[in-house]
Parts: sequence; C-alpha cells; structure tokens
Amino acid sequence: MRNLEYQYDAYNNVTYRDDFINDIHEDFHYDRLDRLTTANVSSGLYHSTTFNSAQSLNYDTLGNIQYKSDVGNYDYTGAGVHAVSRAGSDDYLYDLNGNMLSGAGRNYLWSSYNKPTSITQAGREAKFYYGPNRARYKKVNHQGDKTHYLGPYEKTVYSDGKIEQKHYIYAAGNSLLKR
Repeated sequence: MRNLEYQYDAYNNVTYRDDFINDIHEDFHYDRLDRLTTANVSSGLYHSTTFNSAQSLNYDTLGNIQYKSDVGNYDYTGAGVHAVSRAGSDDYLYDLNGNMLSGAGRNYLWSSYNKPTSITQAGREAKFYYGPNRARYKKVNHQGDKTHYLGPYEKTVYSDGKIEQKHYIYAAGNSLLKR
C-alpha cells in the first residue's frame, strides 16, 4: 500500500514528495531553465545516507552538468558536446558513433547499427540479441537468466527454472501499466 503526496511548481516540476508510509520526505529545487539544482531527502524511520542526504548540481551554458555534490566535477573535453569524458574519478570513452565504450567500471560492445550487444561490469556480462528489424528479442545475464521480448511482452526464464512474465500496456508512447 502506498500513501504518497506530491506538489508541483507552475512548470510541472515536482517540488516535494512525501511518503507517509515510510516517513520519507523529498524536496526539489530548480533553476530558471527547469534544471534540478538541489534534491534533499529525509526520513524519521531510516537513518542511512540514502534516506537522509542533500545533493546539489551546477550546469554549464550548454546545459551539461558541471558539478554534482555526490560525484564531483564533470568534464566534456573531446567526447562530444554532451558526452561526459570524466565524472568525479570515472573516465568515459566513446567510439566514433558516440556510443560509450567504457565508463564507471562498465565496458560496452555495440552492433553495427548502434545497439548494445554486451555490457560487462566486474566480470559479470549481459548479452543482447536483435532480430532483422533490429528490435531486441533476448537478453542473457551472467547467471544464465534469459529474458525474451516480443512487443509489450517479456518472459524471463531464470537459471533455477522459475519463470516470470510481464505485459506492458502503453499509451502515447508511455508505459502505463505492468502486469
């Protein structure tokens, strides 16, 4: 059960959210271009930094994040106009098509039509398979779990034999419901 309350500003930005069941309060502030500048979360029930923290963001004139308090400085040198080359202590590399090859401990392989075929992190790999129409039809993760995709349907067969099926209902390009 959920008991949530939201408040929005005149530009439809969420300015606060209260979760009354979990005693979590979040408030958000934006600059004059509707970019998030601060996000604060607090909880009377949970005492970890996840539920009691404040973040701030600064942007350059192109709208790129320059600084984020939980990450550090961002750099965009040589990676393309909006492609970050460094965020905090993480470096990011891209191919000539602008696809990320590595960053934040992950490595990526791409198809000739710019879809990811493999993502690896800490020795764990997820592989993606595409049909002739370039739509993804299967994902296999490092545990051997296989997810099959057909339009709005997903069927995951886990390595232990369990099966999970999902059906997404869309309207105007947005997911409205998952069953």
